[in-house]
Amino acid sequence: MTKQIKPHQIINRIGQLVATQKARNYKAGWVYYQMDKLVEKNRPHLRAYNTNLADKAHYIAQGLDTLHDVEEALKTEWSMYLEDIARFGE
Repeated sequence: MTKQIKPHQIINRIGQLVATQKARNYKAGWVYYQMDKLVEKNRPHLRAYNTNLADKAHYIAQGLDTLHDVEEALKTEWSMYLEDIARFGE
């Protein structure tokens, strides 16, 4: 059985992704793609929770100008997931 990444580690990884050169080049769409892969591999039940991932990535790529804004949006979104996990369990 593979070791699962903890939800707070996903948030930390988002910050690392945003800091990379590819994130600067491809912005939100690339960051969301990487986040999706990370969740698919480590926390598949969280991926199922967010059925509109591609739509959200497109919206953020269109609507946010800076990668800081993208990072904050991603962290906000994950914070909501973590609150639900804390409240209702995994």
